[in-house]
Amino acid sequence: MTGGRLQSTMWVWAAAALMACLIAATQGPTLAASWHSNRSNLVVAQCFVNAVSPACGVASLSAVHDPDSGLCKPADAHRLDCTSGVERNLAAAAVAFGDLRTARKALETLVSSCPEDPLSWYWLGAAYEAEGSWAKAISPWRRVGARVALQRLGDRLAKRHMWGEALEAYRAAVHLDSANCVYQIRLGTAEWWARRDLRAAMEHMQHAMNLCPYVVDGYVAAGRVLIEAKNYTEAERMAILGREVDPSSELPLTLLALCQLRQNNPGLALPYLEEGLRLNPASAEAYALKGSAYIQLGQFAQAVTDLERAIDLGPAQAWHYETLGVAYEQLGDVASAIGAYRQALDLEPARQGARDRLVRLQEQE
Repeated sequence: MTGGRLQSTMWVWAAAALMACLIAATQGPTLAASWHSNRSNLVVAQCFVNAVSPACGVASLSAVHDPDSGLCKPADAHRLDCTSGVERNLAAAAVAFGDLRTARKALETLVSSCPEDPLSWYWLGAAYEAEGSWAKAISPWRRVGARVALQRLGDRLAKRHMWGEALEAYRAAVHLDSANCVYQIRLGTAEWWARRDLRAAMEHMQHAMNLCPYVVDGYVAAGRVLIEAKNYTEAERMAILGREVDPSSELPLTLLALCQLRQNNPGLALPYLEEGLRLNPASAEAYALKGSAYIQLGQFAQAVTDLERAIDLGPAQAWHYETLGVAYEQLGDVASAIGAYRQALDLEPARQGARDRLVRLQEQE
């Protein structure tokens, strides 16, 4: 079962549980139990725990409601029915996701007692992710082959520049599906940022290009890594190959522009960016790079215009705001520069350049 179907199923169970809770709260346990006894007895029992018998505690596997006696009784984890009862117990834990610690402990009990149940492992990974224990989510998701969840986790970690953890998530995704070119591209990027291993990075990039030779993303991603490694000749070659693969995409043109900007050639970068914007007038990256080019040229007012346009187009990126702050600072607009640096740090707290600039301006006030 895929992650999407799992989530859909769990939402159905959660909705049913909510209905049962409402019935239990207003009309008592008997009607609620008879309404929903066939599918999720323990979900209903946990509703009773909350609505009828608070002494049993917040929804967990530590106590369940016995509809025959009307009492809360201890749950014996070693007697869980791993063939038919796990889904019900798992639904109870999922409903308790508002209390992440409780949900996580319940799911850890489930995987210990019923290690062959994939739903338990999947939702344990989800609980870890929701708690912010991202590295812990990798193992349960790898165990059940949750490739999409692993890629999403890697993307989330990469956005926070947690490249070591992102590398492990992408490795797990590639281990499950080595023929997926997106996973290979992500892994190649993480190999560079986590370990500065250009050889490993380019091996995965090349594998992605072999798998999907007509997808421009692989060439562009490889080019970006090569730029970071200051191999501008090879980066330009990747951009040219990308243009041959997809002449309608602006991405190879922004890559060529970035090559020129890194070599302090803003005048050579601008024509690529103008052409890229003709292909895609909504390219935030092209506008942001134009702003960087105009800063190098000393045309700070134009830089502000292009950088604000990039931010309006979104999605917001920390480097857009930091570069905007530099332009404002050069124009003497200290208040706007401070605001831009703060925005950059809100998006990326570890961005040291923006932090240093902010501290310097605040000390000058």
